Amino acid sequence: MNDVDRVLKVEDLRTEFHTIGGVVKAVNGVSFHLDRGEVLGVVGESGCGKSVSMMSLLQLIPNPPGRVVGGTAFLGDRDLLSMSQSEIRAVRSVEIGMIFQDPMTSLNPVLTIGIQIAESLVEHKEMSWRAALDRSIELLDKVGIPDPAERIKDYPHQFSGGMRQRVMIAIALACSPRILIADEPTTALDVTIQAQILELLNDLRGSEGMGMILITHDLGVIARLADRVAVMYAGQIVETGAAVEVYSNPSHPYTQGLLESLPRHDNEHKVSERLKSIDGQPPNMLDPIDGCPFAPRCKYVFDRCRSEDPNLFVQEGQHRVACWWDLENECERNIEQ
Repeated sequence: MNDVDRVLKVEDLRTEFHTIGGVVKAVNGVSFHLDRGEVLGVVGESGCGKSVSMMSLLQLIPNPPGRVVGGTAFLGDRDLLSMSQSEIRAVRSVEIGMIFQDPMTSLNPVLTIGIQIAESLVEHKEMSWRAALDRSIELLDKVGIPDPAERIKDYPHQFSGGMRQRVMIAIALACSPRILIADEPTTALDVTIQAQILELLNDLRGSEGMGMILITHDLGVIARLADRVAVMYAGQIVETGAAVEVYSNPSHPYTQGLLESLPRHDNEHKVSERLKSIDGQPPNMLDPIDGCPFAPRCKYVFDRCRSEDPNLFVQEGQHRVACWWDLENECERNIEQ
């Protein structure tokens, strides 16, 4: 896509947490972009920096102990990281919607669902409460909640987990944002409800024409919805590209390990095959990391990996990888930093 279609461009994002034990570099030089109508999947183990990256963009990191210490995040020609609190509040409500991990803790237990959807419309779209509540009914209907005219009078505890997640989606869509960030939208939901939520998000992407950032540790979710994928490890993006290309030709050992740990039921894989695990543990982010952060767990590691951290470089087309080892040709890459 050309620059006209680009709705978000993030460069060298860095976020730190200052703790009693030291400085945690939770996000360490993350760069990515999002185009109109595109779904970007951000995948990785818990604690790799997925959610912190997106919360940093919206200035939702509590300070102290957290602080964005570097980078830019351009929404059009405006840098989100340079905005005042009043400016970023307007962006969060109107231009970027976010669905948080746990809808029960994200919803206010003492306000009805209708009020919680309508309040942003009243504040940012200057609607009357009556008009905002009418719009809330339309939104609940759009996200598949039966009898929406009655349900807007109910409280969060009166909804099931899947229905609360639908309410969160309705709130995020209230002001017709250009971007929707969905943080683990199917966590703690049963398989049937997960499928319904994913189908809903996919339908909304098509009908609303918005870009979507989907944060998850579930590779199956990414495969189903994402156009592009960014694989994160230890606060960095280690591989990114078209989802089809990354899945069919993983070029980073960590991506390869994640895919090998996923159950497969196609003709090339027997159901009885044992899943492979990635040995070792992610690094302690309090400790300085020399070289590639995945080196201690990597079966292809060699001397350069322990002393130099590779930046993302072009593998092919838009496919980029941060690795000194060429998995396909089984040799060291001839790349100068």
